[in-house]
Amino acid sequence: MKLPKSWKEITVEQFIELQGINEESFGSLFLYNLEVLSIATDEPIEELEDLSIDELLGYINKLSWLKKEPSKRIEDIEDLKFKPFRHISLGEFIDLEYYFGQNYVEHLPTICGICYRLVGVNNWNQQQFEPYQYSPKERGSKFLDVPISDVYGIVREYLEFRDGVIKAYENLFNPEIQEDETEMDAEDKKAEAEEKVANKWSWERVILDLAGGDITKVDQVTDLPLIMALNFMSMRYELKL
Repeated sequence: MKLPKSWKEITVEQFIELQGINEESFGSLFLYNLEVLSIATDEPIEELEDLSIDELLGYINKLSWLKKEPSKRIEDIEDLKFKPFRHISLGEFIDLEYYFGQNYVEHLPTICGICYRLVGVNNWNQQQFEPYQYSPKERGSKFLDVPISDVYGIVREYLEFRDGVIKAYENLFNPEIQEDETEMDAEDKKAEAEEKVANKWSWERVILDLAGGDITKVDQVTDLPLIMALNFMSMRYELKL
């Protein structure tokens, strides 16, 4: 049995499995540690069941680094390069928000699929990332066997980028709400219910609004650079257009 010595020897798929288990679900620390060892070494659990408690604890102690976060590097993966978040489009941002909002560990391969691109050179000899016209889930499958230490930095970098965006465009993401302590009547309750429905479809509504109500222009809107789209949305909000 080969015992990994660092996150460099743990794949994205193994990382997801390790993050998806907890002691409570096993009802036994021994069984939980057995599963951790099985995932980390990629050994069938049946091959480890004969270990004594002392032997198992000895291995687990050598895996204590699993309790720490992987390094926050972002490395090129074969012919794919990381696309900096400052260059992402509105559509890419919306998709990233969805997957981070669901469970970014579980969806890390798909997140990588969104962030990693083929790169070419345009007519002016400038680096150009491929368009976002592929399935991020399909591309994400390429990252399952990649060392988690090569891509985990995406998580921290996106969260920091997102915080900066929300702070810069606070009027869009956290609009001021007028507090009204009076009891709501039927009309107020109806308005609140309608607002909840509108919030559920907020991005779809924004995109359709930017497309001038023309659904055939949706792709043109989602391909807009994120900052350009947010600047335009912020202007419309401030001017009440």
